[in-house]
Amino acid sequence: MESGNPIYSSATNGSDWYQPQYAALVAAAGCGNCTDSLSCLRGLPLFVLNNILNTTQFNSGWGPALDGDLIARLGSEQLADGSFVHVPLISGANTDEGTAFSPIGINNTGDFEYYLNSEFPILAIG
Repeated sequence: MESGNPIYSSATNGSDWYQPQYAALVAAAGCGNCTDSLSCLRGLPLFVLNNILNTTQFNSGWGPALDGDLIARLGSEQLADGSFVHVPLISGANTDEGTAFSPIGINNTGDFEYYLNSEFPILAIG
């Protein structure tokens, strides 16, 4: 497993939150009139679905959805009480991949402190 862990770092929404985004994806893929839209999506060539997903409309992210079944509860809760499938796992990260989630132009401690103080004044570093 690369670039992931059981604790999702953003808001975790229910599947109902993603339904409008899924409906738009299905329509963009030409699967809107199918009785089994998921099967239709699965049948698309990879490059077609990939091109659709890489548009601005769909590139905002698809996080885990708390559905009470596959993802029953928050990962932090399930880790705390051991409610997860106990199988061996190798987890990793890529060098500097966190830079995709951080501001540009921070090159020294002073820049970092300025960023934290301006974006998160409650931390009051310095």
